[in-house]
Amino acid sequence: MGSVVDRLSEDRDDLVKANDAMPDRRKRAEADIVTFGPPAEATTNNTLTNIDAGNALKNSIFSIGGNVGLGSVNYGTSTSNITTKFGSAVISVGTTTGNFTSITGIGSAQVVAFGKIFNDVAKIYDYPNITNYNTDLVFDGEGFVNLTSSNVGKGVSTRVYQSGGSLLGLVFDTSTSDVSSLVSEYTSVWSKSADLADVATVSQDYHSEAQFALWGLNRQEKLNTIETDRLNNSIGIASNSAYGGPW
Repeated sequence: MGSVVDRLSEDRDDLVKANDAMPDRRKRAEADIVTFGPPAEATTNNTLTNIDAGNALKNSIFSIGGNVGLGSVNYGTSTSNITTKFGSAVISVGTTTGNFTSITGIGSAQVVAFGKIFNDVAKIYDYPNITNYNTDLVFDGEGFVNLTSSNVGKGVSTRVYQSGGSLLGLVFDTSTSDVSSLVSEYTSVWSKSADLADVATVSQDYHSEAQFALWGLNRQEKLNTIETDRLNNSIGIASNSAYGGPW
């Protein structure tokens, strides 16, 4: 054989050997996915459950503090009362006048203190193509998406955002509504959110590493096969006496 045929054959044989090892390497990656998948799912689900519990409390706080039928004398102007009463459950505290609220029984010019209540939200950083072994674009479409019951366990990390979701509505400075126990319970629930997200991220990290490994192995095997076919074709040409071979 010629030197060109020898050199191309060495490359081809290396690729064949690499592909021969792929099944065992894939098996190890698949085993890691099975091992780390359940913890990733459980810990992200714990985060979601905690966020949902906090939002349920926020809804209860809003249903009381957002009462708009108490009559004119029951609505105050103190933003500090809003902050004290609702704590971290509210943001964007300020004042407005009656014509910008849905409160019944007050004049259009009456000043009212308010705060906004938004849902909390958990997000995962996801790579939607991580199980698509036919694409080179594993990073295409990456980004944060809301954590829901349909994607627990996915992604590479989890983050929580207080008041980062949809608006529930306004709460007001009133002396007739007591939300202290609800606010205290909400504060306790929210205090766990960041720790739960951190634990979820650790589990997701191991799980996603195995997923990326499996994606890489499948993609490499496909590329190796394509290159092997190309080299076999080149070896055939270089070996053919009709083209002056073997080279």
